[in-house]
Amino acid sequence: SGGNDSQHNIVLTPNAMEFRRLWINHVLKKDVNAKAAVAQSNVDEYMPPFDTADLYEKLTTVSEEKNDNDDSDKKLYTQLRCDEIFAVKDFTGIQHIKDTATLAQTMGGVTVFRKGAVDIVCNGEKFILISKPCSLRRCGGQGDILAGVIGLWLHWCRVYEAKNQSKETEHFTSTITASFAGSYLMRSFASAAFEKFQRSTLTSDMIECIPVVLQREFPILSSL
Repeated sequence: SGGNDSQHNIVLTPNAMEFRRLWINHVLKKDVNAKAAVAQSNVDEYMPPFDTADLYEKLTTVSEEKNDNDDSDKKLYTQLRCDEIFAVKDFTGIQHIKDTATLAQTMGGVTVFRKGAVDIVCNGEKFILISKPCSLRRCGGQGDILAGVIGLWLHWCRVYEAKNQSKETEHFTSTITASFAGSYLMRSFASAAFEKFQRSTLTSDMIECIPVVLQREFPILSSL
């Protein structure tokens, strides 16, 4: 995709409504603050759907395989799974992925972290999906924790890249890696808090669960 290096270092984390507003502004090229223009866009032009939950139906498990007797498609069969980076060009038939890639490309190659039932992270060329179970209660402030975690991991990824300039990092995508870490950990914090506090869960409860989750995922005495 186009854009400069600074744009390729940017991660945006829109929720469903914010994603639509970005779409109106950058893809449809309309003033998102003009109510008449927005209303007309909803009627006359394509608007991305709000929910990404139907992506669950598109996902396959590692054990699922293509029928060997099916000769209708000789092309390489690529399974869509979570927690794995794929090329956008191989999945343009899936609308959510196509829409997220379009917005990322239109904005010059930023990485779009499209929050939803299934999180979609895409830089216009590559994408990853995350559907790890999380809290059944959504709380204001979760996005702030997510942004902080992504920012920290993006710094670590940049340090890693700087120290390992080799073929091993040639296809390493810092913004996607950092976004995956942010999604995985934020969902883990939320899940741990909900397990304890159920319907009364607050974002502050999720913050209190950070040390426990980090010790579980990255034990201090492990060799990592």
